[in-house]
Amino acid sequence: MNESEKYAKYKYGDNSFSVTPQEIIYKTIAILLLPGYNTLPNTRLYWETKVDVQSAAISSSISRDNFLRIFRNLHFSDNISTDETDRCRKVRSLLDHMSSKFETYVQPLPSVWSLDEAMEPYYGNHHMKQFIKGKPIRFGYKFWCLNRSDGYCIRFKIYEGREDRDPCMTLGSSVEKKNGFKILCQKTAKSFWTTISTPYHF
Repeated sequence: MNESEKYAKYKYGDNSFSVTPQEIIYKTIAILLLPGYNTLPNTRLYWETKVDVQSAAISSSISRDNFLRIFRNLHFSDNISTDETDRCRKVRSLLDHMSSKFETYVQPLPSVWSLDEAMEPYYGNHHMKQFIKGKPIRFGYKFWCLNRSDGYCIRFKIYEGREDRDPCMTLGSSVEKKNGFKILCQKTAKSFWTTISTPYHF
């Protein structure tokens, strides 16, 4: 919240911009996730009055202009004090927060689980974009996901490059150790592949 307000003042000189945690967490981020299962050609269409595209849940919770203003200034880290060596420094706090919350709602931890890759489609230019030949989603960001047997993601970690792997260990053991995926009651489960697409067009 504070970082978004600071960014608006620094980037656009918008001293009047202010936002509440509810607007960011419960409204803006929820709207960003919605196109994963309710896709429209343009995000602005969710506020249209035409019955074939309008989303009453969105239009009644926040105005279009207010959402676009928050989205333009949405920021999760301080550009001055961030760790320049962290490839995910812009969204690190958000990723860590979401991963911890996923685990909170699945207590106690299950004894049957799976540790596998998941791909978030992305076709733009970014140094962390991966290409995995022969997969349903070949281009995008790769995540290591710890899942329950029903597919619920308990914890996740974005793949940042080859340095993530311990050269003295197998790939699976290295990922488990480095990303804190260790579980006391370990039992191999079937692998799950889950992706939420977010096709934004403004």
